[in-house]
Amino acid sequence: MFRRKFPKMHKRYVDIVNYVSSSCPEVFPLFHPFASICFNVDNSVSRKHKDSKNFPTGLCVIIPFGIFNFILEGRLVVVELAMEFEIAPGVPIFIPSALFTHYN
Repeated sequence: MFRRKFPKMHKRYVDIVNYVSSSCPEVFPLFHPFASICFNVDNSVSRKHKDSKNFPTGLCVIIPFGIFNFILEGRLVVVELAMEFEIAPGVPIFIPSALFTHYN
């Protein structure tokens, strides 16, 4: 989905990850082309934050997992947009997480 919807950004991520991997063979991304991943499980709740170490103009994919009523709970809030997103389990949403303050 990332490659299809954001082909230029996907290529940039691939180029960066390939460069790092060729320079340091012991470093390899498990979720190519993303260099890292974070799992929030067991009713995780995050505080308002920006992912300041992420690529500023890049995108972060957020995919909620679990069994929950996405209309009643587990919303993604993006402060600068003054919006709450109801995201069903397994449905990805892409945001520039270094630029937008967000929480769930």
